[in-house]
Amino acid sequence: MTRRHGISFPDEMAAEIDEYRIRGGPEAGEREIINRSQAVQELVEVGLVVSKLIDDSEFDLEPGRPRVAFTRQALLNEFRRQPE
Repeated sequence: MTRRHGISFPDEMAAEIDEYRIRGGPEAGEREIINRSQAVQELVEVGLVVSKLIDDSEFDLEPGRPRVAFTRQALLNEFRRQPE
């Protein structure tokens, strides 16, 4: 476990948060690295929006893995439907 800003994360999740902090890349010409607090706030905001949408829907999904799996699959399905 990695403890950052008073919150403990599994090491893999902490590494993903650190990757999320990097904006842009070599192809964009510039990179920006946001602070961890901002990154976590953005990720939590998305998670809360998704959780609220699920709570307000007809779906009865338990928190944790069922919600993550449902959200991942719903997004993948939507991405596949979009024309390139």
